[in-house]
Amino acid sequence: MHRSLLKLLVVLALGIPFGACSGGGITAEKSAQPSCGVKGSESFCLTGCNLGCSQIGCSITDIAQNQPVILTFSQDVDPSPLNVNLSTISLRTMTGDEPVGSFVVRGSTVMFLPEVRLVGGASFFGFKANETYILRLSSGPDNINALRSTSGDPLVKTVECKLHVTRGVVDLDRRPPEAKLIVPAAISNVKRDSLIVIEFSELVNSAQISSKKHNLIDVRLRKIRPKAGGGVECNPRAPTIKMDGSWRATNDTARQVTVAVFKPLLEFPGEICVEVQVTKGILDLAQNPGQGQLFQFITEPSQKVERQIVETFDNDENMDVEFSSGVWGNGEATPGILGWDGLHGEFDLTLGRKIKDEVYEWNTDNILIPKTHTLSGKDVRITDGVFRFSSFSLPRTAEIYFVGSKVPQIYVRGSMTLEGKIFVNGVSTAPHMGTNFFGQSGGVGGCGGATGGNGAEQGDGKGHQPKFNGSDGGDARLPAGHAYGGREIGTGGKGAPQFPSSGQNFDINYKWNNIFSAQMGAGGGGAGYTQAGTPGKVTILFNNDPTQGGPPSFGGKKLDLFPLPSGRRVFDHFLIGGAAGAGGSSHPFLATPSAILWRSGAGGGGGGGALGIRVGRDMLMSGSARLEARGGGTGTHGA
Repeated sequence: MHRSLLKLLVVLALGIPFGACSGGGITAEKSAQPSCGVKGSESFCLTGCNLGCSQIGCSITDIAQNQPVILTFSQDVDPSPLNVNLSTISLRTMTGDEPVGSFVVRGSTVMFLPEVRLVGGASFFGFKANETYILRLSSGPDNINALRSTSGDPLVKTVECKLHVTRGVVDLDRRPPEAKLIVPAAISNVKRDSLIVIEFSELVNSAQISSKKHNLIDVRLRKIRPKAGGGVECNPRAPTIKMDGSWRATNDTARQVTVAVFKPLLEFPGEICVEVQVTKGILDLAQNPGQGQLFQFITEPSQKVERQIVETFDNDENMDVEFSSGVWGNGEATPGILGWDGLHGEFDLTLGRKIKDEVYEWNTDNILIPKTHTLSGKDVRITDGVFRFSSFSLPRTAEIYFVGSKVPQIYVRGSMTLEGKIFVNGVSTAPHMGTNFFGQSGGVGGCGGATGGNGAEQGDGKGHQPKFNGSDGGDARLPAGHAYGGREIGTGGKGAPQFPSSGQNFDINYKWNNIFSAQMGAGGGGAGYTQAGTPGKVTILFNNDPTQGGPPSFGGKKLDLFPLPSGRRVFDHFLIGGAAGAGGSSHPFLATPSAILWRSGAGGGGGGGALGIRVGRDMLMSGSARLEARGGGTGTHGA
C-alpha cells in the first residue's frame, strides 16, 4: 500500500547527530559547489547533500524505501511552511505521486524523513519500491516558489535529479536495534498502575510489536527476595507468570525512533518483580535482529485486594480486534458472521510440510492442527480443506503451496494481513521429446482443478488406434448439488489426433532428398473456463509447408456460471477449480527411412485450483502479496 501524501512537519533545533557520509545513511556530506557569498544577491545555494547533489544532478541515484534526503545550504533556511513545502522542495514521480514523510529544518539543513506507517498490522514505507522520483529545488528571484533563506535570499540555481528506489529497505545506522526502558524511570517502588514504555535506537518493525501473534516483548512477574546489604531484588529461581496486556508501537519519524507502550490489563501486584524481555525477534526496517535485552523493576508495597472484572459491552474498547469480529456496543456483543469461530487458532505457517525456509506445503486432504494451537485444546485433523483461524498473518518472504483434492477455504475470525504468496496452481508438464513408448502423463490439477490429458502412445506404423491420439483434459469439477451441474461437461481440452491420420508408415513423407520427416502432430487443446479454450496447433512448420502439420485439436468449451441463481452464495457458487489441457498426438517428426519412429505425445497441463477466503474483520494485502490459481502449462511437443 502506498499513499500519495506528503506530511509537512517543520521542527527547529532537533538534536539529530550528523557524521561522515555513508551511502544510504542519515548523515550529511559536503560536495563541491560554486562559492556562495555573504547575505545579498545570489548568495543562497546548495552546499551539501547526502546523495552527492550538485547543480548537474546527484551522484547517488539509487535509494532505499526509507532513505532520508538531507540538504545543506549556505545560509539558514526559512523554516516556515510557506517556504519549505511541496512547491519549493519537490519529490514526485512522473505521475505526480509523492512519498509519505516529513520535512525537518535545522538551521541551514533541511531533511526529508520518509515515514513508516502501520496499517492493519503491516508496515509501509515512505518511498514506493521500484518507483522513480524527481527531486527538484526551485530557484530565482522572481519565482514565488523559490526556496529562500531566513534573510529572504532565493536559491541561486535550480537543482534537479532522478532518484530510483531500487535498494529495498536498508539499515541506516548499521547497528542492531537497541532498546531503552523509558517508563518507569526508577527500578524500585514503582507505581502499580505504571505503563511500560520502551524506546528503540532506530525505527523497527512496529507492526510485529503491536501484534499478539509474535510476542516480541514479554512482560512477566516474578517473586522478590532479600538482597545482601539490604533491600530486595528479583528472585531468579522463582517461577514466572505472564502479565496480560497490550503493546502499541508508533514510529517517531522526526526522531527516527520507535516507541512501544505496554498497557497492563490489571494493575501490577505490590512488591513484585516485573521483567520486560525484549527478544531477538525485534527487527529493524532492514530485517536485522536485535541482541535481546532484559529490564527489571520492583513495584511498591500494597495491600492485597480481590478485584472483579466486568465487561458491559457498552463499547469495543476492550475488544481484541485482531482476533475477533462482530460488534460490541449498547450492552450487547454480536458475533461476526463471515470469519466463523476461529477454532484452529492463529495461523502458523510451519504446521505444513517444509520445502525450504519460509516455504511450506499444506495438504488440504490431510493436515494436523495440534492441540497447542486450537481453541478447544484438542488435536484437529483437517480433511475437507476448511480452515478456521482466529487471525492470519503471512510475511512478505513466506509462501504457501496448497496441494490436495479439496479446495482450501480459509476463514479468519479476526484480521488477515497478507504480504506473502499463496499458490493453488495446476502442475505444468516438462518438455517432451517423444522417444518414450508411453505418452507423457498430464499435469496434476491445483486444489479442485482437473488433471491434464495424457499424451498419445507411440504409433506402430501399422494403422491408427485411439491410443495414438492424445487424451482429453479433465473437465472443471462442480461440487455435488451445484445449480449448474452439467455445464462443466466438455470444458476440458480435446486430445490431438494422430498425424498422419492413417497411422501407417507408407504415409510418412521425407524432406531434403528423403533424409527425414518434417510431419508433426498438433498439441492438445486448451481448457475452457471464463472463455473457450484455445485450439492446439503446430507452431513450427518445416519451410512453412502447411501439409507437414496435423489438424488442430479443439479447445474446451466455456463454463458459464451466470446468472447467479436465487438463494445461492457467491462464495460457494464460484469456488470451482479449472478444467485441464489435453494431451498431444503421436507423429513421425525426424523419422528417417532407415529408422522410422512414431513419437509419443506430451501431456496437458493441470487445471488451476480454487481458493476461498472469508475474513470477519480487516483484510490487508500489501503490494508484495500474491494469490495464484493458474492452470499448468505444457512443454515442447516434438523432437
